[in-house]
Amino acid sequence: MKRERAGTSGSLPEYEAGSGPAEDGTLEIELDEAAACRYWAGGASRLERRLLRWIVRRYAGLPFGEDEAELGFAADEAWTGAEIRVALARMRRDGVLLAVRKAWGDRLLYVPAEKAGIWQLTLDPPGAKPLPFEGEADAEPLSAGSRLPLSLELLTVWSAMRRHGFPLTAKGVPHKARADKLASAMRLTGEEVESSGIVTAREQPAPPNVALALDIGLCVGALAREPGRIAVSDRPPAAWAGKTRPEVDAGLLELATLRYAGRDAKLHGAATALRGLTPGLWYKESEVRGNADSAAEGEDEAWERWLGLMAACGWLERAVVSDPPGAGERMLRWTIDPRPPGLRRGSAAAEAAPGEGAIYVQPDLEILVPPEAGFDARWILEGVAERTAADVVFAYRLTRESCRRASEAGWTFSSLADWLAQESGGPLPEPARRALADWFSRLGKASVAEATLLRLADEEAAQLVARDETASGLLEERLSERVFVVRPGCAEALVRRLGELGYPAAAVPAAGARTAGGKPEAKDRAEPGVPDGGSPERGGRPADPGWVQRRPASSFYEEDRSPPKEEELFPGLGDVPAAWLKEPRSYHVSTRRELVERAIAWRTGLKLRRENDWVRFVPEKVTPTERGWAATGWIRPDGEAGPVRCSRQEWSADLFAEMMIELPAPSGPGPDGTWTNH
Repeated sequence: MKRERAGTSGSLPEYEAGSGPAEDGTLEIELDEAAACRYWAGGASRLERRLLRWIVRRYAGLPFGEDEAELGFAADEAWTGAEIRVALARMRRDGVLLAVRKAWGDRLLYVPAEKAGIWQLTLDPPGAKPLPFEGEADAEPLSAGSRLPLSLELLTVWSAMRRHGFPLTAKGVPHKARADKLASAMRLTGEEVESSGIVTAREQPAPPNVALALDIGLCVGALAREPGRIAVSDRPPAAWAGKTRPEVDAGLLELATLRYAGRDAKLHGAATALRGLTPGLWYKESEVRGNADSAAEGEDEAWERWLGLMAACGWLERAVVSDPPGAGERMLRWTIDPRPPGLRRGSAAAEAAPGEGAIYVQPDLEILVPPEAGFDARWILEGVAERTAADVVFAYRLTRESCRRASEAGWTFSSLADWLAQESGGPLPEPARRALADWFSRLGKASVAEATLLRLADEEAAQLVARDETASGLLEERLSERVFVVRPGCAEALVRRLGELGYPAAAVPAAGARTAGGKPEAKDRAEPGVPDGGSPERGGRPADPGWVQRRPASSFYEEDRSPPKEEELFPGLGDVPAAWLKEPRSYHVSTRRELVERAIAWRTGLKLRRENDWVRFVPEKVTPTERGWAATGWIRPDGEAGPVRCSRQEWSADLFAEMMIELPAPSGPGPDGTWTNH
């Protein structure tokens, strides 16, 4: 499908998905991935490209007011307010910007958070060049000690939560001793997370590094809030299924950039600039930062915060040159592929990515997991084996106790042996198979369970219950002539049926269902769907899925899909004589002032004749003078807009001879969704 894009030269083929008028009259083009963003930028005007770059650098994916952007950008570059408003409207039309409204009606615009990074890298690509291979020589690491990639750090802490539990108080607060123990075992320290600013101790009741693990786990589905505790899934998150460890870490970087850096435009700018670098190559930090206006207030601090966090997550290495001539020069390189998914797709690096690696099962039941092993296998091993080493290569060992836990989780000897053979790519060593068979042979032979019993006073009543189809369907097992085991959750239904049969009875709660005082436990009083100590979001909006509040700011407002109208861009346009906008003419001095004041109200320019030349004058203020009035404004050289504002001038009324108001074209969408020119 192709459409003409007004205001640009030539015909631009648009993407089928999302193009064309929507049911509510909006005209929206869905921009997916980097290719579509590059395509749009190739057909956009110079103003649109510069304005979008300014918006992304200033706001990232946060909402902003139209007037705020218009006045802020106009103060930095020599564009009229009218041109900026029309450019914003065009970007709304094309789906580059979305709109929301506050409760009192004010409209805000925003770049979709998941596209803000792609736009930055499209409009402001990295300028740093990788260092030659010999640049690694004579460099010393800035941090000592090995780092686990964040994916493996999270795997270990979630595994500890699964094995030992993570209880919550009635207010939804973690038990301090348990949270502190988890925090002390993590290589990613609470101080490192706190100094990055993404999660602080002041905003939630857990050490920052544990809070980060909780927040990510809840967001990706590895963890779930339950009454009185945080539960860990038996299966890896669905989004991680079949992924290698580097792929999982790349996804976590994407999540961190959107969820944490996206709340701070400067932090997001630094994070995105870094994501434009090629993985595995060294770069000078000064060159990487130099691409991103680091002189701006707070920019250097944001860079340090994000670089420190990336290094702490095991995704980025930093080093300093120790010998002349580059002594003191800092370098960095990514150990994972940091590029957004749209920039990785189809790249040589992506095509050459290795598949999942096999695990190695030793005769003594030690299991070695190489770095390239799939994440599914790692997740399962955390549940069925004992981890003995966590470094570049993880090591596990199957023991009698670990087999007992595996059995409780539903594994049998044959299912576990088959899985190990499949993941290792060959049959199990015979000593390992015999040991597993021996341990599993003793499992499942005995069990202890709580149950609800039905006791009947005589055999006549017992026979009646056993023959009744409804009642017998609610029973699980007959223990004796007059005693039955009730199916879980069926006690109340059984009481009702017994009453219908003429044997009224009272249900007895299972052990532990009530406290000593007879009141339901806190978990029984919890509101369905609401975490302990939490409450539903106001206005029916869903709560943030994570541990800390990180819901996108735009979600606090109502979506606004109405197309921008000319009357919004230029209030009173219908009351202005068409001649004022069509061609330059001579007017009475009082009418000249009306044109000037209207141009000021619309923050647009005038085309007028001065002596024998046509000039474009942008008025900003009208002041009375002894001879009538004068207008102060600025002139565009050769009528062109640009990043440099010209010097301000004052013109008296008699200098305004032939003149007209100039409005940007196209200025707005018509009823059919097309944009018209004046």
